[in-house]
Order: sequence, then C-alpha cells, then structure tokens
Amino acid sequence: MEEKKYDDSNRGVMYQPRRDQTLRALGKIDDNGHESNYAFIRQETQDGQEYYNIFKNVGTIYPKEEGANPNAPDFKGPFDERRISIWVREFREGHKQAGNKYLSCEVQDKYEGNVVDIKTTEDQSTKDKVKAIEDSFKDNEDEIPF
Repeated sequence: MEEKKYDDSNRGVMYQPRRDQTLRALGKIDDNGHESNYAFIRQETQDGQEYYNIFKNVGTIYPKEEGANPNAPDFKGPFDERRISIWVREFREGHKQAGNKYLSCEVQDKYEGNVVDIKTTEDQSTKDKVKAIEDSFKDNEDEIPF
C-alpha cells in the first residue's frame, strides 16, 4: 500500500527560540544599492560551539483586529512578493510538547482581483454612485469566479 504524502507547500511552522538563540543586533545593510533590514542571531551547536545566523526582514506582520472572525489568522502581512497568514496554535494533550504554543503559517499569492475604477463627480448623488458600481459588476459578470 502506497503511503500518502502530506503536501506542505506554502506552509510552515515556527517555534519559540531555543535558550541558546539570542538577538545580538538589528540594522540596515546596503547590498548593491538595495537596502534591507537584517537581524543577527547568536546560536550554539549541540556541543556548545558558538555560531551566528543573519536573517533578512521580508515583511511587517500585523496582529488580528479586535472583534475579527475567530478563525481569521492571528497575524498577517506581506511576505516578500506574497502574503503570509499566521495562527497561534497549541500542542494537544498527549503530544510530548502538550501545552506549548507554536505558529502555523500559510503563504499565499497577493490578491490582484478585478479592481473597478469608478469615476465620480461632486454633483453625483449617492444613488447614482451605487448604480455606477452595480453596473460595473454587470459588465464583468463573465469574470466573476463564483
């Protein structure tokens, strides 16, 4: 019987830092005219040897707004040229790390749906503006995916 493989494309998990991981510095670095923000992290191998990793900032993540749908991501924002959604999860009872929290991540393409360009004038009534928006959807009915 062939074993089913889980597809974890565009998904990830992040855990709390290990005790040996320490933020040592933050700053901007210019690389051939492209300036980016970086973090410098101190770590240790299992046998105690010190080494460092450098991490590039790929986006600013924002927490979920108060009153949002409880199933909505706890954090979301840009992720390089894409978007990331992050949920805070907890290991279930029976797991060796039960009670510990971790971050479950999903990366998506940025939504670039049909943007309707409605030009209005100051003398247009609200009713006229609503009609113009409704009419714009009628023009694009073939393109609506639902």
